[in-house]
Amino acid sequence: MNYKQLLIGLGMMALVFAVTGCTALSNPDVAPQSGIAADSEAKDKENGRRMLEAFIHNDPDGFIGVLSDELAKQFGKREFANARGALIKSLGKPISYRFETRLEHPAFEVSLWKVRFERHGADGKIIHQEALFRVISGTLDGKFRIISFNFL
Repeated sequence: MNYKQLLIGLGMMALVFAVTGCTALSNPDVAPQSGIAADSEAKDKENGRRMLEAFIHNDPDGFIGVLSDELAKQFGKREFANARGALIKSLGKPISYRFETRLEHPAFEVSLWKVRFERHGADGKIIHQEALFRVISGTLDGKFRIISFNFL
């Protein structure tokens, strides 16, 4: 894969996740969060962990299961397979993740995760690459759910 193909693949992934995220955030039924509560922080981290475990293990049901109903309508099994396939093609197979930090936000819980990918280079040697994954959570219909996500 050449540099141009890699950039095109990453651009497509960014577009898929950005469009999904932007649409979900415009949902008027999302109740804003007031400050960072310990309970919502723990739920946010657990939802992000479950999402990335499902992503690494190619489990679309597990991935989609933590999304809000509205977001799950937009990002189903087909979108999961396409997005994961494009990432594998451009970055390699996802092999691990790590919670990095929370970003201050007045209305939502925003967490950043580092995801590590692995692929073989043209010379056959293993190449590792990392990407940031952002998860935005909030209360929707009385339930704390993931309402947006994307690779940065």
